[in-house]
Amino acid sequence: MIDWRAPVSEAFYRATAAEPRGVIRRRRFGFHSGQLSSYEQERLDEGENLGLASKILTAEIEKPRVGPMRDIVATIQPDQDALVRADLDDSLCIQGAPGTGKTAVGLHRAAYLLYSHPDRLKRSGVLVIGPNQAFLSYIAQVLPALGEGGVKQRPSAS
Repeated sequence: MIDWRAPVSEAFYRATAAEPRGVIRRRRFGFHSGQLSSYEQERLDEGENLGLASKILTAEIEKPRVGPMRDIVATIQPDQDALVRADLDDSLCIQGAPGTGKTAVGLHRAAYLLYSHPDRLKRSGVLVIGPNQAFLSYIAQVLPALGEGGVKQRPSAS
């Protein structure tokens, strides 16, 4: 297993049949109640590219959202990965309709940057600003679930 934030895992998230990035086969695993429940393999070297036709990906995207916000590592798409892994010095404005993944992409970007630039960011700190305390409570466990703690949160009204 490789951490999703590691540079080598970028190819997994960005590879397509048209641009395989050295990936010959991409495998996805589905789990239910802690047990392996499904398995898919894409043969990128043979032009196979499941994309959103992946049953595992579709099931994960369609999974009901209950309780705290979950991470999107299992569902991240190439365009989202490009935003998450953009250079530290790039300022991004992520726009979209409700439920399109803006917050998830932003939190994954924070986790990726904290992983990739630990000394620089942990020294100065990271602050997540949300519209209200209810929203911040909803997203509070995403960064710790992604392996990053010590991030401060504040509602924009404070």
